[in-house]
Amino acid sequence: MRLASDTGNGNALVLVCALLCDERLFREQMQQLERQARVLVAVPDGDASLEAQALTLLDLLKARGIRRFALGGVSMGGYLAQALVGVAPDVVTALALIDTRCRADAPAARTGRLATIDALNQGRFETELDALIPRLLSEDSLARTEIRDMVRAMARTLGARVWTRQLHALLVRRDTREVLKRYQGPALCLCGSRDQLTPPAEHREMASLLPQGQYRVIPGNVGHLSPLEDPIAVNRVLAEFFGPVL
Repeated sequence: MRLASDTGNGNALVLVCALLCDERLFREQMQQLERQARVLVAVPDGDASLEAQALTLLDLLKARGIRRFALGGVSMGGYLAQALVGVAPDVVTALALIDTRCRADAPAARTGRLATIDALNQGRFETELDALIPRLLSEDSLARTEIRDMVRAMARTLGARVWTRQLHALLVRRDTREVLKRYQGPALCLCGSRDQLTPPAEHREMASLLPQGQYRVIPGNVGHLSPLEDPIAVNRVLAEFFGPVL
């Protein structure tokens, strides 16, 4: 776990990156939200459990004088955000779960992660990345060179070692439905309308579990990396949601 960016002033907002993504995933959100908050971006690049990485993130934030904060996470970052709420719910003033899910992996997903780890250990990073990118992006986003190239650039920066470590962490990910039921703060469940990996129905379920849950969908042809695919729409929703606590 590392903090990759710390910009702006005011109450803290922590954004946690998706699998194989770094702070560039949130470039547009940082530019928008740093006008009203101190925005920090975390990259979950370890192989420890998500709960252990959440505790590490808390320590990193405390070292910077941050003890309470708003929290958002995309995909794997959403898993980590839920793990953090599970271990320290009172420090999170508002929670945004973006393109993610609360249920544990199905057996087929676990098998797929193990197969990817095996392929990465055999040096097939580019082949695996070529297979992953079309699942992350909508058809429209996949056709946009700047988005496709950004996803590839972030993945190559992190590399096979980090990807493998992240997959090991995800292999022990827990179901967090009970965690969501206990979280009493404002909560947003947001996704792209064409998210293949964590479809809108999964976000509707999460919102129904959260006592103050809101369910929103980014319309149009937007996939699993909605902050990158339609930053204007995502920024609008996040600014409205986080505004009262920032």
